[in-house]
Amino acid sequence: MTRANLGKKGVVGLLALFSSVLIVVATLTPPAFAASCGDVETAIIDCGSSGDTTGSSVVALLALSIQILTGVVGITAIGALIYAGILYSSASGNSSQVAKSKELISNTVIGLVLFAGMAVFLNWLIPGGLFSGNAKFGAGGNGESSKYADSGGIRTGPGKINDKDNSNITSTKPAQVTLASWNTYVNNTNNKGVAAKSILSSADVLGMQEVHKAAQRTDVKKIASSTIGVYLAPTPSSGDKHMASYPIVYNKSKIDFISGGFRRLGSTPGLTDRYAVYALLRLRATGQQFYFVNTHLPPGVESGGTPKSNSKATAYKNQMASLTSFLKNLQNSKMPVFVVGDFNVNYRSDACKTSWFPCSAMHSVNTKSAFEITNLSGISSSQGTHNNSSRLIDYVFVHTDSRVAVKSVAVLGGSSNGFRGSDHKPSLAHITITSTQTQH
Repeated sequence: MTRANLGKKGVVGLLALFSSVLIVVATLTPPAFAASCGDVETAIIDCGSSGDTTGSSVVALLALSIQILTGVVGITAIGALIYAGILYSSASGNSSQVAKSKELISNTVIGLVLFAGMAVFLNWLIPGGLFSGNAKFGAGGNGESSKYADSGGIRTGPGKINDKDNSNITSTKPAQVTLASWNTYVNNTNNKGVAAKSILSSADVLGMQEVHKAAQRTDVKKIASSTIGVYLAPTPSSGDKHMASYPIVYNKSKIDFISGGFRRLGSTPGLTDRYAVYALLRLRATGQQFYFVNTHLPPGVESGGTPKSNSKATAYKNQMASLTSFLKNLQNSKMPVFVVGDFNVNYRSDACKTSWFPCSAMHSVNTKSAFEITNLSGISSSQGTHNNSSRLIDYVFVHTDSRVAVKSVAVLGGSSNGFRGSDHKPSLAHITITSTQTQH
């Protein structure tokens, strides 16, 4: 038998292997998620740090090409195995023909074994996995959306970010929900978990920022109970773990947790990377689902409403663009979308003239702050959320939606500097949601 023939059989075997194992392994092995590429969370490929806006399309093209090749290879492999069977069954004592058919089958099996490892690696490497549905053009594209346990980011089951399952809606009666945002301050020596628990006496869902230290996150996890839920975004086994710095805590008597994940917004010179951590939640009273997004954008980008020209301002622009793109994708779910966080631009000075400041940027995706919607009703001219000033930089944003009405806003804490060891005070918005599905 010539080397050329052996080579051809080896190729056929490898093609058969490529098809069979890729399908089996991709089905049984879930893709890993950690960094971010475009709108898709991935294992190690990270487009965000370089400002890559096309990376997700390139990776999607790669995944699509592999998927198409898999189909072609599968047909070829099946043909090769059928051909080997025909050779064997028609050998009629021809020892060379029997050996040829056995060798073809053997090469196919060897190829399958070799490719198994490669298939597992590709499923881990490619954003969203080869066959998860998240790697194709424009599909999903909102980040990791698996369901996690209340006790801090342990995977417990699958979920989809554009989950439109509202079959549990039992009433169109409006339900009240209070959303809150609190920058806890990284060097806060007080127990952040205890403080969060106290805020839940006034709020139903709280987004926390700057919970950077492991001990602080442990304190927050400890408050998880039969009445309090805690969600921390999943972190990769290596690399940046600051997506876990944005815990979401919620009142279990009113709120059900469905799924959650994160979106990397980008890096900031001299500061930690920025993320948007999200949770898909459901009102127990009506079954209405909604998205709650928690984030924190860079400081030092404005003075008295005037934008600064520095590296942090540049980072802010890019991260705001990434955030609004992400929110637009969430809005495709046709469910209410709320955003909380420290945006480091004073609402009182933001005249909606700077395109990348919160007012204009959020308006571009049909979203307004609760401050704007209520015209600061209930908040005095001297009240603020940062230090003991009147600066309002901690927001609750609401996607304009006929089902949603903001009833009032408030700032927790008195005139003292900050709240429970932080230099920030929690910002709250009291909201009514009617569980009726509408088109935007």
